[in-house]
This record gives sequence, C-alpha cells and structure tokens, in this order.
Amino acid sequence: MLERIRLWAETNSLVPIEQSGFRPGCLLPTKVLSIYQEVKNNMTANIPTLAIYVDYQKAYDKVWHKGLIVKLNRLSIPLRLLKLIVSWLNDRRPYVIFGENKSDIFYTYVGLPQGSSLSPF
Repeated sequence: MLERIRLWAETNSLVPIEQSGFRPGCLLPTKVLSIYQEVKNNMTANIPTLAIYVDYQKAYDKVWHKGLIVKLNRLSIPLRLLKLIVSWLNDRRPYVIFGENKSDIFYTYVGLPQGSSLSPF
C-alpha cells in the first residue's frame, strides 16, 4: 500500500522536491551537502540565505482521521486507495495491558499507528 500511495503522491507532485524525509533515495547527508552548497554559493554572490525548518511535536499523535480522509479525497486520491487508508485507520482494536489486567477495546479517532511504514507518509 505504501508504494501505491507514494506513486500517487509523486505522480501528482504532492511531495515538494525540498522534502527529504521519508523519501527513498533522499539521504540526509546528501540534503545537508546540498544546503551547504547553496549557502556557500549565496555567500560568494553576497546573497542572503533564509532557511526554515519545521518539526511538529507529536505530529503523528495529532492527525485527525476524518480530516485526513477529507484532504485525501480533495486531492483526488483513487477511491480504492482511499478505502484502504480508511480501513487502515479505522479497523484497529487497541487495548491496554497493565500487569495481569487488560482493558476493554477502545476506538481512536486521532493519531496514526506508531511504527507503521505508512505513518510518516
């Protein structure tokens, strides 16, 4: 499913070329070298350089499922792929185990599954 989502996003130019995280072939050292070279070129040409880096704290934990689905639908994601994502988000039955005790199953409407290869994408 990840490859299908990645192909759809790349084909529709939804991932900016400047984004290096969670993209195959986009290694951090390569991105750092590219930024270094850009700054060096700008310094030589006496051009100021502005860089903005954003890291959203607990971003995975705050993704609202319905909002994500609406956004993907507006981006014209293929219906079959959207249905797979909806199933991936909604067909989970989490519970908590503490010692010998196990909670009832509960439902989540916010947050992406931790550790899933789809979560960062």
